[in-house]
Amino acid sequence: MIGYFELFPEKCETELRTAQFLDETDVIPRGTYLFTEYYCQDLTCNCQRVLIKVLRADDPKVKPSEVATISFTWSDEHDETWEATVDEFDNPFLDPFHFQASYAESFLEFWHDMYRHDPAYADRIERHYAEVRNRPGVPRAPRIADVLFDTPSADDRRKRRRLLEQRNVKTKSRRKGS
Repeated sequence: MIGYFELFPEKCETELRTAQFLDETDVIPRGTYLFTEYYCQDLTCNCQRVLIKVLRADDPKVKPSEVATISFTWSDEHDETWEATVDEFDNPFLDPFHFQASYAESFLEFWHDMYRHDPAYADRIERHYAEVRNRPGVPRAPRIADVLFDTPSADDRRKRRRLLEQRNVKTKSRRKGS
């Protein structure tokens, strides 16, 4: 995964989504939050997936701190590896392999509502994915029909499930059907 704004820093001023919470809520602390985007660079896959890292950025002199990482795909078609993941989690979900603050679930819901209710933002996510994959100097991706995907073995799925259990990750959250 590579950061969109690392590749296109000039777009930080115009395309980086931010939110400012001016009042203390029951869950989300007051502050300014950045929604940074990370995309897959593997041209053999067409996952149409984004990782959104939510960073708290209250002081410009201090590096923003990560409070949530959201994994999301907008594609209805998945390869078999991604299908195994989607079977375990709703879409979007908090990525269990990244730090999640105690209020990360609130940001997951906030971001998902923002994505669903702002078509320009949803289109921007998909456009950014295409820009990352089609930037100059990167070979063209093969057609999806030309790519074969390996299915994770039963042993791999058991190892993944054990790791998630060790991290106390709950699968299939309460947001079914959203």
